[in-house]
Amino acid sequence: MQSHITTQQLRLQFIFAVVLVLVSSCASVPERTCTSSTFSVRITKGICFGRCPAWEATIRGDRSVHFRPILHIEPPIEKFGTIDDATLCAIADAIDSTKAFETEFSYEMIPDAPKTA
Repeated sequence: MQSHITTQQLRLQFIFAVVLVLVSSCASVPERTCTSSTFSVRITKGICFGRCPAWEATIRGDRSVHFRPILHIEPPIEKFGTIDDATLCAIADAIDSTKAFETEFSYEMIPDAPKTA
């Protein structure tokens, strides 16, 4: 006993395959999330020879932000807040685009004082 597939069955299988491809191509792509318990960015503005403000800000993967005044900021109050997912992703993307983690960190000895002859 042989099984024969009719033209109509082939058409139905083809239509089913096309519908399956179309439906799966319309599926939504999940929105990118950048949260990570190990993600942390610290930005520091150091002191100068004057009265310029010095501060430090830390942004973590849980979207928390901590601002700590160091010098010449009135009132000298630490502040805490949060940022949205889009801002966190934009910061992570900006860091990734610098390729800073691909830098080779071996340097020859460089003197920090002027060289005299």
